Amino acid sequence: MEQPRRSARAEFWQQILEEHSESDLSVHAFCSQKSLSVQSFYQWKRRLRPRVADAPSPTLVPVRIISAESQALPQSIQLMTPSGFTLRFDASISAQQLAHVLEAIESTKRGERC
Repeated sequence: MEQPRRSARAEFWQQILEEHSESDLSVHAFCSQKSLSVQSFYQWKRRLRPRVADAPSPTLVPVRIISAESQALPQSIQLMTPSGFTLRFDASISAQQLAHVLEAIESTKRGERC
């Protein structure tokens, strides 16, 4: 069965949401610049957000622990995001610091400012 064609309004707002995500502006500044309603922005953001069933499910990745004696290089922690970013941290980073970094990434993903 063929899926219904997206409305022109939905396509317009999808483009607006993409433009905002590529800008460094807050939602309020962006909407003001584009003469858009902030309320409409958030309504369309919710409406066009992928449904949970459509979103990729988290996956487990294999982890291999190497003893410190067998590792000649300085120890580090490496995180690879689903979007392709790789973050490397010195192994001495505290759990609290790492949690702050992960919270910042998640808030950016949700469109919030750090």
